[in-house]
Amino acid sequence: MTFWIIAIQLIAAALIMGALPLWDILRDSKKNNIPKEAKPTSSPKPERSNLISFRMVKSLLSTAMLQLREQNALVTAVATVVMAAFTISLAIDSSRQADSISGQLNVMKSQLEEMKAQRLVTIAQLRANLRREQLAIRPITPRDIVGDLAADDNTIYWEISSHWTNVGSTDAKRVIGWWEMKSFDNGINGHFGIMKSCPEIKTIKPTPPYNGVTIEKDKDVYQFPKTLSLADATRALQGQTYILAWGQTYYNDVFTKAVHYHNWCVRLLPNDLKKSIFSQPKMSEDSWDEDAG
Repeated sequence: MTFWIIAIQLIAAALIMGALPLWDILRDSKKNNIPKEAKPTSSPKPERSNLISFRMVKSLLSTAMLQLREQNALVTAVATVVMAAFTISLAIDSSRQADSISGQLNVMKSQLEEMKAQRLVTIAQLRANLRREQLAIRPITPRDIVGDLAADDNTIYWEISSHWTNVGSTDAKRVIGWWEMKSFDNGINGHFGIMKSCPEIKTIKPTPPYNGVTIEKDKDVYQFPKTLSLADATRALQGQTYILAWGQTYYNDVFTKAVHYHNWCVRLLPNDLKKSIFSQPKMSEDSWDEDAG
């Protein structure tokens, strides 16, 4: 409202200033029409109308300038308040946006972690998984050696193999394994001799690329057999010795570069040599994964 008052005052002052010359012209023209003898002989005096006009203009301009200065101060104050409010609003909005972005990032991070966990679960369900089966025990007779049905069919030794089956849903890649079998002396007679623990199995760190076999889903493989003599089996049956078999197998799956390890150790207990029946109590078994590095 004050702005419009100032504008009206400035316009009024301009109109008065512009009307003064026109007023002078009209006044002079009127004076020229007066006879000379009728003209006053006294000294000229300043026109009252001009003085009033100048005073009015001065008053209007002074008031307008004063109000303009006040208006400028008010505008400056209002502008400062507006800018401060805008700055505060911008800071609040920026803070809200930052909180919103932070919340979105946390949600995305949580979703990524959930996706990663789900992927690991899926891989665990689908990846290759080698299961150690019971040692495969095959009796060997002279008939088996010579291939003659008339030959003696009494067992003279056994071929024993480590046996693995891929029970996973995908192939086991680069499968490598080793195993050992050995008879240990109990030191005393009888079945209750002191049995030693399994030999230490050192973990082999394969350096890719390395060779190995592939075991497909639901397929199995037999490792190279070892021989158990009739004499060793008889002494174990009598409790003079005990027989241990142990080994390590490692492989890759089709999803990651991780190496899957499987260590194992069993005792081989003869129960019935004529029927080739052996018990295989587990001494130790462990499996774990390591990065290929």
